[in-house]
Amino acid sequence: MQNKSEKSVKIINKETQKAFEPFQERIKETAQIQIESFKAIQKQFDAIIAPIKSSQEKMKTLLEPIHEEMERIQKSIKEASARITNLWQSYPDDLITLGRHGWYLGIDASFGDPNYLANLYNKGRVKDADKYLTRYFEDYFKYQFDKIYIVYPNRHTIFDEMNKLYQDGSYYGFINLALAQIDGICFDMTRQKFFLKKKDNNYYPQVYSDLERINDSIIEVLLAPIKNNTPILAQESDLLHYPCQLNRHKILHGVYTEYGSKINALKVFSLLIFVSDLLNIFNEKKCKI
Repeated sequence: MQNKSEKSVKIINKETQKAFEPFQERIKETAQIQIESFKAIQKQFDAIIAPIKSSQEKMKTLLEPIHEEMERIQKSIKEASARITNLWQSYPDDLITLGRHGWYLGIDASFGDPNYLANLYNKGRVKDADKYLTRYFEDYFKYQFDKIYIVYPNRHTIFDEMNKLYQDGSYYGFINLALAQIDGICFDMTRQKFFLKKKDNNYYPQVYSDLERINDSIIEVLLAPIKNNTPILAQESDLLHYPCQLNRHKILHGVYTEYGSKINALKVFSLLIFVSDLLNIFNEKKCKI
């Protein structure tokens, strides 16, 4: 009975399998069609994406040097910013170093000049620094002279005489006249003098108080060599502490007799221009208050 039943089941299974064979074939055909269709779509997709990938690679190749250049520029900007900050921080000390050697640089000087020149002096290269500054004020003498000529029209006759003395090589006369005009232009602008010192204000120049009252960072920096004293302003007894002996008091009182050189004339001229620059900034700021 069992064998008979098993035979019946086998017969049914074969018949069922046979009946499903057409469906299986259709399923295989459908699956194959879908696979082929997918392959075709994939091929089309690859054809579309290939140039994009190629463009991306090309773009990457093109952008890499640009990116590297941008990084280099950013690094340079950062270094330049740090350099400028350092220069500005050292600016007062650099101006003091120049002042100790008898030179003064105003607002027309290149930003890095005081630091460059101070380093030369600090390294003992005095002749190199003096040569640089002598050439600078020789080259810009007319330009600087024209500046003060415009600002102080009441002094044209004196300035004309000063210019003639310099051009003739009469440096003794030029230096004496220039020193007097430093006090004169201060008096024109502030009714205060430069070489007259105030005992109640650390013996700073009389004009210092007026200049200091103007809350301006440039004036504050430029005042450094005036505030810290320099040989042109120093007492005779203190000149041993300076590398330069050019001193207003010794000149005007006839104690110093060997000052009539071109380099000393340009040093005094540099102070005249320096003070004029300070007064011009002072006058501009005062008018805005």
